[in-house]
Amino acid sequence: MLKVASDFALALTVTLGVLLIWRLNDQIAYILWLFALPPAAFFTFGTKRAAVALGLLLIALLLSPFVSPAAMPPETFSLSYFVRVIAAFFTLSLFSALGEYSRAHTQRTLVALTREMEQCACTDPLTGLLNRRGIYDRLNEERARATRSGSTFSVILCDVDHFKNVNDCFGHQCGDHVLHQLAEHFRRSVRGQDVVCRWGGEEFLFILPETDEQGALNLAEKLRSTVEQTPVNYHGMPIDITLSLGVQECTLTESTEFHIRVADQKLYIAKEHGRNKVVSGNIEELMPQELIA
Repeated sequence: MLKVASDFALALTVTLGVLLIWRLNDQIAYILWLFALPPAAFFTFGTKRAAVALGLLLIALLLSPFVSPAAMPPETFSLSYFVRVIAAFFTLSLFSALGEYSRAHTQRTLVALTREMEQCACTDPLTGLLNRRGIYDRLNEERARATRSGSTFSVILCDVDHFKNVNDCFGHQCGDHVLHQLAEHFRRSVRGQDVVCRWGGEEFLFILPETDEQGALNLAEKLRSTVEQTPVNYHGMPIDITLSLGVQECTLTESTEFHIRVADQKLYIAKEHGRNKVVSGNIEELMPQELIA
């Protein structure tokens, strides 16, 4: 509908311009109206479409002395004056086009920069994964999708065991390398619809659409086993890494924040029972009632 209205306005502009050229005998009004068209056309219709419209007007302007001589009587419009009008109209149209192109280019640049800034605000610079701010939008989207389809989804909260020891023994650059390598491994290990984020520090959060707790448990155990068996290579030096993970299936009766908190409690249990473990199941059966928030 918008495009139809825009096309109609463009055709109307050309028609009025032609009528203006061929019917208006008043020299001052002729010049004022004619030179008002290029800026208005480029601002309204954009560079390409306005160029077409003004090109048609320029053709009409060139043909006007031959098609309608009465519209430009010699006593009002001399040949030299007519040539100056053509040159001025063309120059104004050219500068209007350049101005509109510059405005549109600046707008596109600002939009691209805004999107880039939004992406940077939601992305962890070290791992390239979503950060905590970015993951909340995906959590809300997944909850809404699960509500519509009546399906379920699960989350896994993962923590690198004894990560402080890695930083203390091998330096923070080594720690950053370990996190980056783990992030790459996680990306390769999940499905296309799954989402991984850096939850904070050495913690990672997984969102698994259309996955029950058993399916999430299988993935968590696979991640734990693979990481345990595959040391991270840092300048030829193998770094042994293990993971502790808490698994929680998300129901629609509780908030997403509640389920993440439960996954965090299960992660805490894994840490308390020796690390390098995956914990799932009913949280009430796993820890004392007074510790369940």
